[in-house]
Amino acid sequence: MHHQEYSEIPLRRRDGSLRAVALVDTDDLRWLSPRRWHLASNGYVSHSVHPGGRRIQMARLILGLEYGDPRQGDHIN
Repeated sequence: MHHQEYSEIPLRRRDGSLRAVALVDTDDLRWLSPRRWHLASNGYVSHSVHPGGRRIQMARLILGLEYGDPRQGDHIN
């Protein structure tokens, strides 16, 4: 059986239309896909966390870096 290494997560505009897709490890798809992700103006993929409306970046979530954690992920792409 072939195991696909990555999957696509849609990145939506405010009106719900498709803007782009994020490629993620297929093993992460199950817990990432229930959230509504968007491509921010700074180029990072993020989503709003309620209450408070603060945003969290997908890369930080995948790395296990909680909101307020001062560590930074080292990534190029």
